[in-house]
Amino acid sequence: MPWNIKEVVAVRWNFVRARLRQPNQMLALCRQFGISRECGYKWWRRFVVEGREGLRVRPSVPRWVPAFQQQWRPRVLR
Repeated sequence: MPWNIKEVVAVRWNFVRARLRQPNQMLALCRQFGISRECGYKWWRRFVVEGREGLRVRPSVPRWVPAFQQQWRPRVLR
């Protein structure tokens, strides 16, 4: 069963709020939320750069895929 998108964003927001309250406790917060440090820093960077909007769920498809499909699809179909 997939996660509810709103729950994911809420968890990320809770993590950021905890980080704002405890700025020197990144490792402990990552353990508490059950995420890696890499993930914690990624969420934190996105929040710092984009604000709360940066915590939204993003598609995992590489950005080059649509352009690649647009370029090669007609050739393959021929």
